[in-house]
Amino acid sequence: MRKILFICVCLVTFSGISKAQSKDQGRVKVVQAFLTDFYDNSAPAKVLIEKYMYLKPTQNADTIRLTQMTIDTLAKSVRTLTQSKYDRKKVQIVPFSELKIADKPSFGEGEKNVYAIKIEDEVIMYLFFRQNRILSFYHFQKQKGRPGEPGFFLVF
Repeated sequence: MRKILFICVCLVTFSGISKAQSKDQGRVKVVQAFLTDFYDNSAPAKVLIEKYMYLKPTQNADTIRLTQMTIDTLAKSVRTLTQSKYDRKKVQIVPFSELKIADKPSFGEGEKNVYAIKIEDEVIMYLFFRQNRILSFYHFQKQKGRPGEPGFFLVF
Protein backbone atom coordinates (compact mmCIF):
# COMPACT_ATOMS: atom_id res chain seq x y z
CA MET A 1 0.00 0.00 0.00
CA ARG A 2 2.87 2.39 0.81
CA LYS A 3 4.46 1.67 -2.55
CA ILE A 4 1.25 2.54 -4.37
CA LEU A 5 0.89 5.76 -2.38
CA PHE A 6 4.54 6.64 -3.08
CA ILE A 7 4.08 5.98 -6.81
CA CYS A 8 0.95 8.16 -6.91
CA VAL A 9 2.74 11.03 -5.15
CA CYS A 10 5.66 10.74 -7.58
CA LEU A 11 3.36 10.74 -10.60
CA VAL A 12 1.50 13.84 -9.43
CA THR A 13 4.77 15.64 -8.65
CA PHE A 14 6.42 14.78 -11.96
CA SER A 15 3.32 15.64 -14.00
CA GLY A 16 3.32 19.13 -12.42
CA ILE A 17 7.00 19.58 -13.28
CA SER A 18 6.36 18.31 -16.79
CA LYS A 19 3.52 20.82 -17.31
CA ALA A 20 5.72 23.70 -16.15
CA GLN A 21 8.53 22.66 -18.48
CA SER A 22 6.07 22.27 -21.34
CA LYS A 23 4.71 25.78 -20.68
CA ASP A 24 8.26 27.20 -20.68
CA GLN A 25 9.13 25.34 -23.89
CA GLY A 26 6.00 26.67 -25.60
CA ARG A 27 6.79 30.21 -24.55
CA VAL A 28 10.43 29.90 -25.60
CA LYS A 29 9.30 28.89 -29.10
CA VAL A 30 6.98 31.91 -29.22
CA VAL A 31 9.86 34.17 -28.12
CA GLN A 32 12.23 32.74 -30.74
CA ALA A 33 9.72 33.31 -33.53
CA PHE A 34 8.81 36.75 -32.15
CA LEU A 35 12.46 37.84 -32.06
CA THR A 36 12.98 36.69 -35.64
CA ASP A 37 10.03 38.76 -36.82
CA PHE A 38 10.79 41.67 -34.49
CA TYR A 39 14.49 42.10 -35.32
CA ASP A 40 15.34 40.15 -38.46
CA ASN A 41 12.16 40.90 -40.39
CA SER A 42 11.19 44.24 -38.76
CA ALA A 43 7.61 43.01 -38.89
CA PRO A 44 4.90 45.65 -38.64
CA ALA A 45 2.67 45.82 -35.56
CA LYS A 46 -0.21 44.09 -37.33
CA VAL A 47 1.93 40.96 -37.88
CA LEU A 48 3.28 41.00 -34.32
CA ILE A 49 -0.24 41.33 -32.92
CA GLU A 50 -1.76 38.61 -35.08
CA LYS A 51 1.01 36.06 -34.55
CA TYR A 52 2.27 36.64 -31.02
CA MET A 53 0.43 39.16 -28.90
CA TYR A 54 -2.53 39.01 -26.56
CA LEU A 55 -4.88 41.97 -26.75
CA LYS A 56 -7.98 42.60 -24.72
CA PRO A 57 -10.98 41.60 -26.81
CA THR A 58 -12.49 44.61 -28.51
CA GLN A 59 -14.83 45.21 -31.40
CA ASN A 60 -13.99 48.83 -31.98
CA ALA A 61 -11.99 49.30 -35.20
CA ASP A 62 -10.66 52.68 -34.04
CA THR A 63 -9.26 51.13 -30.85
CA ILE A 64 -7.58 48.36 -32.85
CA ARG A 65 -6.05 50.90 -35.24
CA LEU A 66 -4.79 53.07 -32.35
CA THR A 67 -3.31 49.98 -30.62
CA GLN A 68 -1.51 48.97 -33.82
CA MET A 69 -0.07 52.48 -34.21
CA THR A 70 1.08 52.51 -30.58
CA ILE A 71 2.68 49.06 -30.81
CA ASP A 72 4.36 50.03 -34.08
CA THR A 73 5.82 53.17 -32.47
CA LEU A 74 7.01 51.27 -29.38
CA ALA A 75 8.49 48.48 -31.52
CA LYS A 76 10.48 51.02 -33.54
CA SER A 77 11.70 52.62 -30.33
CA VAL A 78 12.78 49.30 -28.81
CA ARG A 79 14.48 48.27 -32.07
CA THR A 80 16.38 51.56 -32.19
CA LEU A 81 17.61 51.12 -28.62
CA THR A 82 18.53 47.43 -28.87
CA GLN A 83 19.21 46.57 -32.54
CA SER A 84 22.95 47.16 -32.24
CA LYS A 85 23.14 44.73 -29.29
CA TYR A 86 20.95 42.04 -30.84
CA ASP A 87 22.78 38.95 -32.06
CA ARG A 88 20.57 35.96 -32.80
CA LYS A 89 23.44 33.55 -32.08
CA LYS A 90 23.98 34.97 -28.58
CA VAL A 91 20.34 35.27 -27.48
CA GLN A 92 19.40 33.68 -24.19
CA ILE A 93 15.72 33.38 -23.26
CA VAL A 94 15.53 33.19 -19.49
CA PRO A 95 12.46 32.80 -17.26
CA PHE A 96 12.51 35.73 -14.83
CA SER A 97 12.77 33.40 -11.82
CA GLU A 98 16.09 32.07 -13.18
CA LEU A 99 17.53 35.47 -14.10
CA LYS A 100 20.82 36.24 -12.37
CA ILE A 101 21.67 39.93 -12.72
CA ALA A 102 22.64 42.55 -10.14
CA ASP A 103 19.97 45.15 -10.96
CA LYS A 104 17.03 42.79 -11.40
CA PRO A 105 13.74 44.73 -11.30
CA SER A 106 10.65 43.53 -9.47
CA PHE A 107 7.45 42.69 -11.34
CA GLY A 108 5.47 41.52 -8.31
CA GLU A 109 2.90 38.77 -8.80
CA GLY A 110 3.43 38.69 -12.56
CA GLU A 111 7.05 37.53 -12.38
CA LYS A 112 6.12 33.94 -13.19
CA ASN A 113 4.96 35.21 -16.60
CA VAL A 114 8.03 37.30 -17.41
CA TYR A 115 10.94 36.23 -19.62
CA ALA A 116 14.18 38.10 -20.14
CA ILE A 117 15.99 38.34 -23.45
CA LYS A 118 19.70 38.44 -22.69
CA ILE A 119 22.69 39.04 -24.91
CA GLU A 120 25.76 38.00 -22.96
CA ASP A 121 25.28 39.67 -19.55
CA GLU A 122 22.80 42.35 -20.57
CA VAL A 123 19.01 42.13 -20.66
CA ILE A 124 17.80 43.88 -23.80
CA MET A 125 14.11 43.14 -23.37
CA TYR A 126 11.56 41.69 -20.96
CA LEU A 127 8.45 39.95 -22.26
CA PHE A 128 5.27 39.61 -20.22
CA PHE A 129 3.04 36.66 -21.11
CA ARG A 130 -0.60 35.79 -20.74
CA GLN A 131 -1.00 32.11 -21.51
CA ASN A 132 1.23 31.53 -24.55
CA ARG A 133 0.81 35.01 -26.01
CA ILE A 134 2.90 38.10 -25.36
CA LEU A 135 0.98 40.66 -23.36
CA SER A 136 3.77 43.23 -23.55
CA PHE A 137 7.33 43.67 -24.81
CA TYR A 138 7.67 47.21 -23.44
CA HIS A 139 8.69 47.71 -19.83
CA PHE A 140 9.97 50.68 -17.90
CA GLN A 141 11.30 51.54 -14.45
CA LYS A 142 11.45 54.81 -12.56
CA GLN A 143 15.11 54.31 -11.68
CA LYS A 144 17.14 51.66 -13.46
CA GLY A 145 20.13 50.11 -11.81
CA ARG A 146 18.57 49.62 -8.39
CA PRO A 147 17.89 45.98 -7.44
CA GLY A 148 14.24 45.36 -6.64
CA GLU A 149 13.12 48.61 -8.26
CA PRO A 150 9.54 48.10 -9.50
CA GLY A 151 9.24 47.45 -13.22
CA PHE A 152 6.05 48.12 -15.17
CA PHE A 153 4.75 46.81 -18.47
CA LEU A 154 2.68 48.78 -20.93
CA VAL A 155 -0.27 46.47 -21.64
CA PHE A 156 -2.82 46.87 -24.43
